[in-house]
Amino acid sequence: MWMVRAGRNAFLAQEFEEKGYVALVWNEIGDLTLIKSPKELPKLHEEAYGKEKIGKQRMSLGQITRFRFEMKIGDRVITYYPEFRVYLVGEISSDYQYQKNSPGDHNHIREVNWLGRVKRDSLSVATRNTIGAIMTLFLLSDSAATEINDLLEGKKTPFLTIDNDDSESEIENLKKEYPLKNKQSVRAKDWLIVACYCASWYLNDLSKAQGNKRTVKYEFACQYP
Repeated sequence: MWMVRAGRNAFLAQEFEEKGYVALVWNEIGDLTLIKSPKELPKLHEEAYGKEKIGKQRMSLGQITRFRFEMKIGDRVITYYPEFRVYLVGEISSDYQYQKNSPGDHNHIREVNWLGRVKRDSLSVATRNTIGAIMTLFLLSDSAATEINDLLEGKKTPFLTIDNDDSESEIENLKKEYPLKNKQSVRAKDWLIVACYCASWYLNDLSKAQGNKRTVKYEFACQYP
């Protein structure tokens, strides 16, 4: 199962879902439909992105190679749709295509038959960490892919669902419950404390739900507004 992100801040998520495709943006390298072997890509990539840092070059070359040559029709693919906190799950339904002037200049395309959605909050922490990698395209672990497929097909009970309607009151309760040690470490307008407290609450609650006997103490030096 592949992850293909829908551009910066997932701005193409709706486009991907409605039009049935996933895409990449590296257009300086041009149309790759006539490139028949992965061995031909490094030279083209060097010509297009040779001025970038070596690490960035290697990462982008690897992702372009996978999209062009390693993805196959029938492979499962996901992309994140943050507006609804869901992962779109589908199957690759076409070979590589290059469509110039596509939305967001994401011209490297694979058509997708979307099968459904899986709620992010239904996934285990391990899977969420796995698919939270910052890369645009990567292959999921077998365990993460299995969990997503099982949830999509109704074979598994959602791991844990967080009711977002209660989030504000929960945060306020957490502020009262956990004292802060260093209130000067972050400016007052910084909302990082919200994430800190949510993480503390969630991880401790998760530990209890799983029957763990060991107590883990989470401390955060953050200033809430």
